[in-house]
Order: sequence, then structure tokens, then C-alpha cells
Amino acid sequence: MLLVGGGIVARGRADGRTAVVLRAGAVLLVLGGVFLAWFVFTGDPYVNGDASRWSRRDSHVLVYAAWAASALVAAALWREGRPRSAARPWAAALLAAAAAVAMLQAVAAVSQNLN
Repeated sequence: MLLVGGGIVARGRADGRTAVVLRAGAVLLVLGGVFLAWFVFTGDPYVNGDASRWSRRDSHVLVYAAWAASALVAAALWREGRPRSAARPWAAALLAAAAAVAMLQAVAAVSQNLN
């Protein structure tokens, strides 16, 4: 989706398709953050009163950073995706940031090694 969005932006089209791609990117980032939460917490049961694996991890920085970055970039994508006739100067940069945040979500999930 992000690659398609980048292609549309690269062609310089400032019509409704660019807005739809930006808004779709925002939705995908939010879904990625929700999936990250589901992945982290469903694979983390308490067993016989022992502390959870989540609480025994050395660091949760990547998970928190992924959630914060997802929220910020999704909000920026949604705002930039407002329908308007002017060109979207930040569209390509925001789509690149969204791709980086998606990678951060994946790295954060793997860093917890809960499976």
C-alpha cells in the first residue's frame, strides 16, 4: 500500500487518490499498533502466579517507541490526507516515515521474543 502511495505521489497527482492513499496508510499504521499490542499481550500469560514474560523483559523501549511513532505518523498522514486541490508536499516524506514505523513495529514485536 505504501509503495502504491509513493508511486501516486511521485507522479505528482494532487487529486483524491493521493488523499485516499494517505488515509489508508494512517489506518494501516493504527492497525499495526493494535496488532503489536495483541501480539505482545496475548503471548504473555501469567503462569501459576509467576510474573509475566512481559514484565521480565529487560526493555520495552522499542514497543513504546513503535506505539508512539505509529500514533504520530498516523495522525500526520490523516491530516495530510484531507481532500484539497493543492499539491501535497509532505505526502512522500510521510509515506516513507510510515514505512519506517511499520518496520519499527515488526522489530519491536521480534525484540520481545514472546513465542
